[in-house]
Amino acid sequence: DDDCDGKIDEDVTQPCGSDVGECELGTQTCQNGKWGECQGGVTPKLETCDERDNDCDGSVDDDEVCELEEAWQAATLDPGASTDVDGDGLSDACAIADGGLECHLASGNGFGAGTRDARVHAVLLDIDHSPSHWLNSGNSQFYTDETLTNLADKIHPGGIFALWSNDPPDDAFMQLLGRVFASSEAHVVPFPNFYTGGESSCSVYLARTHA
Repeated sequence: DDDCDGKIDEDVTQPCGSDVGECELGTQTCQNGKWGECQGGVTPKLETCDERDNDCDGSVDDDEVCELEEAWQAATLDPGASTDVDGDGLSDACAIADGGLECHLASGNGFGAGTRDARVHAVLLDIDHSPSHWLNSGNSQFYTDETLTNLADKIHPGGIFALWSNDPPDDAFMQLLGRVFASSEAHVVPFPNFYTGGESSCSVYLARTHA
């Protein structure tokens, strides 16, 4: 009780977090001789191509985020032959790798020779911030009954579709998964946030195809 008013550590606060980039400082309050959690601030987010410093590291659109998003969108969203590398009229799948831009050539409904009817056991995706918060407005077409049904047809019976999200589980998307897949669930995954020193969380959707 430093001010001798009969109360211990009252109204003692300090700023916390970061005010770099899109981040905003929060406030910590001292209680019983210990600093509490950082409250009210804006914490770092994953860097996206939006001319902002989302991850609050002092750099705007770093880590080649714009190049990666552009390559992914060109390979998956652009209609027709906009990424037709081999000139066969089909849009090929291209992405930036360690050695530069690498492409898998389209063939029928797959990529590479003899994959038209091929199926996989699992599809694991990290496309947007969430099913309703897209990196590009054109991505919205992925989160539809038609597109997810086509995707499910490429997964073996009893196989898994998993999707990462930065937002809490979304009821509307869970209903969509329920219409397309045999079963679905959402998990909130906590993880230590090294920017704030506290804990953050993301969501992972899991759906299983009909056996």
